[in-house]
Amino acid sequence: MAEADQPQQKVFPRTTGWRRVLISTTAAGLGAVALLSAVAALIGGSEAAYSAAAGGGAVVVLSAISLAIIDLCERHAPHLTMAMFMLGFCLKIAALAMLLPLMDTSQWLQPAWALGAGIGVLVLWQTVEIMTFARLRVTVEPDASDFYNL
Repeated sequence: MAEADQPQQKVFPRTTGWRRVLISTTAAGLGAVALLSAVAALIGGSEAAYSAAAGGGAVVVLSAISLAIIDLCERHAPHLTMAMFMLGFCLKIAALAMLLPLMDTSQWLQPAWALGAGIGVLVLWQTVEIMTFARLRVTVEPDASDFYNL
């Protein structure tokens, strides 16, 4: 059989729509962190760049973890996906609320840059997430029959 006739291997053989959302949002988030850190370095120096990277990076890490959990759930327990989506969101907010007061605001941390980058990355992340999810054309609510198979 010629190479052209062979079926192509998928990068993620058991991928879900959530994996596509995870990849696109993470790429956009990391790009935004890099761009905002570069702008902060030009305007405010290295401490501003580190602050922007810390603020934006925290958003990327926490958001990527919650989407990875949802992707895992979609592949193994699809009927729990929306519940895990909400649980992941609540845990992300709770983790931020508990960790922020414990953070040492060292000399290098410039809160304005960290907060600005965090908000910028979060807005971009949510925008890309909505746009990617809208293109998937999947139902948000699983079949009612799935609820009877618990």
